[in-house]
Amino acid sequence: MTSRYGLHISQINAMGLPCVTHFEFICRAQRLITSVDMLHVFYYVSYTGGFYSFNSRTSNMIPCSRDPPKSLHD
Repeated sequence: MTSRYGLHISQINAMGLPCVTHFEFICRAQRLITSVDMLHVFYYVSYTGGFYSFNSRTSNMIPCSRDPPKSLHD
């Protein structure tokens, strides 16, 4: 994250870290290589209260599936 955003992990608030780890878990479950550039497609950085966080990009997003899976068994 330092290369893309110029942030150190200590500057990310407690609610922003689960976004990053959840993104990594989903990529690993789908056998995709994680990258900060891919993270940037789904999240953007916001600054609030002295810390940075990641928020979902929701505008103009096309759903990948009409019926998202209820669980991941594989």
